[in-house]
Amino acid sequence: MRVPSMKEEDNSGVMVMAEVMELISSVTSQVTSKLHNIEQSFVGDRAKLELEYLANPGCETTKNLLRSLDDDKWNDIEEGYRSLMRGAIIIHGRLAKNMKHIRTPREKRNTMSL
Repeated sequence: MRVPSMKEEDNSGVMVMAEVMELISSVTSQVTSKLHNIEQSFVGDRAKLELEYLANPGCETTKNLLRSLDDDKWNDIEEGYRSLMRGAIIIHGRLAKNMKHIRTPREKRNTMSL
């Protein structure tokens, strides 16, 4: 989405577009950063446990630790993706409320709804 430059005339539609773009950027970077960190941590921790399990194939403790790690970290990853979906729904709502404004950003009769 391209945001027109600000001018001295009516900028309310342009402000809506800029606000939507800022919201998209903020939500996306926050959630993807969180997901990336969780996934990186999960992969590193799991690799250590898998090496330990390969060294001692019959070890029930390591096997249980792998299951526990999978359950706990997977829940965190799912939560991150749910946050990303909530963000997408919020952004969709903002876009839907302001579509007329976004299509014609300099019409004075449009009122923005953030």
